[in-house]
Amino acid sequence: MKNIYKLITVIIFTLLSVGSVFAADITADELVYDSQTKTVSATGNVVINDGESTITGASGKYDFNDKTAILSGGVNYTKNQDTLSCETLYIYSDKTINGKGNVELDFKSENIFLSGDEISYNQNTGIGQINGNGYFKSQDGIIRAPQIEGHLKDVLITASGGVEITAYTQNVHATGNELIYTKSGTYGTDGKLVLKGNAVATQNGNRFEGPELIFKEEEKVIETNGRSTMTINL
Repeated sequence: MKNIYKLITVIIFTLLSVGSVFAADITADELVYDSQTKTVSATGNVVINDGESTITGASGKYDFNDKTAILSGGVNYTKNQDTLSCETLYIYSDKTINGKGNVELDFKSENIFLSGDEISYNQNTGIGQINGNGYFKSQDGIIRAPQIEGHLKDVLITASGGVEITAYTQNVHATGNELIYTKSGTYGTDGKLVLKGNAVATQNGNRFEGPELIFKEEEKVIETNGRSTMTINL
């Protein structure tokens, strides 16, 4: 029979959060507190729930020393419309989360979906990073790259290591070595995407090649920097 330590976990898991999740209770097959190491371990069918958010996993641990929490074994997190799944989830006192192993982060409230081998994200700052098999999808399009970094609130996204993009608004598919995309806010103009290094793009049957291609959503134009080639499909 599972044990419920409601009073203990109000204290222990106050910082166990993705977007300010304050746990009301935790259930597990076994809960152990180590007063020497100042850690609490939960094993077997771990469920943390505050009435709004739920985190589940096979095991978990909270460390009072550095105020970090770790959950592992098919971790799932839900809050309202937003969900996260991964093999291991690290949660830090500054509200940063770090998921490892087949990570999927679905911000349905923002119409943004992320996946990769490892994802770090801080909901307070909006800064995130994807390492390994990076995939970013929004209402504007899709970005695939080994590494993707971004500021989701002001919308500054960079990608490197070989990039593939699909831009819905311009009907563009493109590849290149690295990418910089700005949508609005602090970092730049609305919908400007710069693709650098062996850049190739196709749009409505037309093909563009060059060392640097610039896509402007608002003006619906493609610019080139450096010696470039354009093939027009008449």
